Amino acid sequence: MMRLLVIGFSFWALAITVGGGALAASVLPVGELWDLKSAEKAKGVVLDQSKLVLLNFWATWCTNCKYELKVQLPELSQKLGVQVVTVNIDKEEARAKHYVKKFEIALPVFQDSSGSLLKDLGVVNVPHWALYKFKAKAASSGAWELIAHQEGFDQEKISELVKTNK
Repeated sequence: MMRLLVIGFSFWALAITVGGGALAASVLPVGELWDLKSAEKAKGVVLDQSKLVLLNFWATWCTNCKYELKVQLPELSQKLGVQVVTVNIDKEEARAKHYVKKFEIALPVFQDSSGSLLKDLGVVNVPHWALYKFKAKAASSGAWELIAHQEGFDQEKISELVKTNK
């Protein structure tokens, strides 16, 4: 049976070390994110614990991001069974909303206009992605742990990581 979990963003726990490096925070503090499709502050997102989650950072001025959002990320989601959540970093909400509508972005889209999530995770440039896996600790608890993150978009690397971490 597929288990679903509604996670309050401020409680989304992650491992803090990756390949010898460390992220700035052990908890993903995305309480400042806004859902661009509903224009409400994001209080949580339904995440499927049986799937890996790919968090993708993008901006309207990023030329590579458009193709990723329209083609590559939906393909990864469909072919590999990854749950994709996108985070826009533009300062202007109206511009980001217009972009999402104009290019018919079907993926979940949140906005980090304050840059708080970027800062906490140490993201400097976009595109940037992070892949997470749910690790059960007991029958009713667990945490989302970081598998890897990287600036740029490397579909082959993400595909390889997904296949080895399922």
